[in-house]
Amino acid sequence: MPIYYDISPELDLLLYNVEGECNANEYFDLYHRIYADERRHHGMRVLIDVLHGELSIELSHLHQATALFVS
Repeated sequence: MPIYYDISPELDLLLYNVEGECNANEYFDLYHRIYADERRHHGMRVLIDVLHGELSIELSHLHQATALFVS
């Protein structure tokens, strides 16, 4: 998977790292894993590093994202 994450409790930081092309389904799968991670909490700082990658998310994915993030 070209996208992964790490959580730094000391920095109160959630870091996404994207390497290569990442599509919406891969991002949403990762979101579910992060949500289940007991180190994650509401209000953390988030940093998304796409220097060596590309998020390939289209307008059609907005409904899916809205349903995911609102619930």
